[in-house]
Amino acid sequence: MDNKRIDAALRAAGDTRRVVIGADALSAVDSTFAQCFEQQAAVVVADEHTWAVAGRAVSELLRAAGRTAQ
Repeated sequence: MDNKRIDAALRAAGDTRRVVIGADALSAVDSTFAQCFEQQAAVVVADEHTWAVAGRAVSELLRAAGRTAQ
């Protein structure tokens, strides 16, 4: 998917503000969240499959950064 399609999708989205794609995308979780939501609490939304793949890691990274994550 090219950046033009991603940018268009983000403009049309109601809640999604940013998409990070890459092999090391998890390392950007806290900085990306901070840029979009400042000090708000995080809610990680995932089903059992996405939780196992990345949701748990995202939740742990946010907590390790001192954020409240549910």
